[in-house]
Amino acid sequence: MPREDWPLYAPPLIVEILSPSNSPAKVALQRVTAMSAGTQEFWIVNRDKQTVEISRPDQVQIYRRGDVIPLFGGSRAVHEVFG
Repeated sequence: MPREDWPLYAPPLIVEILSPSNSPAKVALQRVTAMSAGTQEFWIVNRDKQTVEISRPDQVQIYRRGDVIPLFGGSRAVHEVFG
């Protein structure tokens, strides 16, 4: 299939977890690419800091333990993300 015929697909939500193989710089590039393609929420989960950084088209917000993350039609406590 020629490259110009590749379908463009942007899922509504992408979750990336920081790790030695998934560095902050790599994830930042993934976020720009995803949001430019139409993704509505891009989460960066940082296990060391116990934070979830959520990028939306109109804002970026960092959620910490004790916070509640609004989801599509619901919510999730940050501590539940980390188990």
